Amino acid sequence: MKGKLSENSRLIHLTPFIDEFGVMRVGGRLQQSNLLYQHKHPAILPNKHNITDLIIQGEHKHQWHAGVEQTLAALRKRFWILKGRSAVKRVLRRCVVCRKENARCLNQIMAPLPKNRLVETHAFDNVGIDFAGPLYVKEGRTISKIYICLFTCMATRAIHLE
Repeated sequence: MKGKLSENSRLIHLTPFIDEFGVMRVGGRLQQSNLLYQHKHPAILPNKHNITDLIIQGEHKHQWHAGVEQTLAALRKRFWILKGRSAVKRVLRRCVVCRKENARCLNQIMAPLPKNRLVETHAFDNVGIDFAGPLYVKEGRTISKIYICLFTCMATRAIHLE
């Protein structure tokens, strides 16, 4: 490293160093472990940068549009993003697939009930009628058409089929 970090730098607790390719990486106590180099010393990425956003988008798609925590956990295997959680949230808010998947449905306002549904009456005083058919019925070798007439009581919602 050419210069030293100030004591109030956000990077100081990461014990950063610059590798032979000029990439700033996280230091730490894992030098003796059997992990891969990129896992021991993940690359440090800035919070708001186009390349960081593209890396987050790629990992998010690779994780099948997982949430913030899973995407961040997958990213931290190779990268340390400064303010990573807020960066992942920002990128995921712009994901069209996730926005469609997590969209809230509108609640439909029910129309007021008709007067004849509210008045206390005998069954089938007020009815709604519907027809269904033709339905094909096989009796022996002959196939005949039948129709159904559906009577619905407006007060009790009971039905009668003819």
